[in-house]
Amino acid sequence: MDGNATHGHISHGVGHLLYQIFLALTGLAVAVLSGTGVYLWVKGRQSRLKQRQKLTVKDNSLKRLRETRH
Repeated sequence: MDGNATHGHISHGVGHLLYQIFLALTGLAVAVLSGTGVYLWVKGRQSRLKQRQKLTVKDNSLKRLRETRH
C-alpha cells in the first residue's frame, strides 16, 4: 500500500473545499431548524398559557356570578 493513499477521504483540491462547504451548510441548516423549532414551541406555549388563563378567568367570573345569584 502507498503511504499517501487517502482511503476514501477527500483530502485536497476543489472536492475538499466543496465538501467543507457542504458540511458547513448542513450544520447551519441544523442550527436554523433547531432555532425555528424552539421559537415555534415557545410561541405555542405562550398561546396555550394565555388561552388557559382566559379560561380560568372566565370560569372564575362564572363562579362569582353563580354565587351572587344564590
